[in-house]
Amino acid sequence: MDVQQRVEARMEDERDELRRLIAKDRDAQRDAWRLYRASLERVGRLSTDLGYAYDEPGRPTAELESALDAEHGIMLRLKQAANGLTPYIDGAEGRLAALDDEARDERLTNARRLAAAHDDTEHEMNWITAAEAVLKDEGGPLHYREITNRALDAGLITTKGKTPEASMNAKLAVSLKDGDDSPFVKVATGVFALRAHVGAVV
Repeated sequence: MDVQQRVEARMEDERDELRRLIAKDRDAQRDAWRLYRASLERVGRLSTDLGYAYDEPGRPTAELESALDAEHGIMLRLKQAANGLTPYIDGAEGRLAALDDEARDERLTNARRLAAAHDDTEHEMNWITAAEAVLKDEGGPLHYREITNRALDAGLITTKGKTPEASMNAKLAVSLKDGDDSPFVKVATGVFALRAHVGAVV
């Protein structure tokens, strides 16, 4: 794995961690608001009961007043907890958006470089040739989804199909049946490299 790939891997790990934290905080916030609404209903019932108690001369109200005060405190703490998670969620989402922008910029740069390297091609490449070009540009292995995305981004191939990644995977799999005559090797599940880059089948 080269430096660029390690950087991309770290960015993807950070995005995954941010998504996990956002999901965790959102779940906690939903739970806090759910408990807040339940507490709010209890406050309403206690307030109603206390109102009836005040209307009945001689009926003790201290216990109801104490319960209402306690529940009101719980309700406020739950509201504060729910609202307190918002800055953390917003911050994580902002960082995630920034990382996504960086990834898109990097993808655009790669696509432009790849397209420029093949701007003298008169006709659209076939999928195998396009995969070779993408892997040659990368200098290392890629998942077939990434190979497909880069080839499409650079305009090396076009398709009207709804599952271009599956098509690329199938074409690469067929190529592998040629054995040593195939320019590709499969180095992991769904991950392909140029035979010239790895020297031998892994």
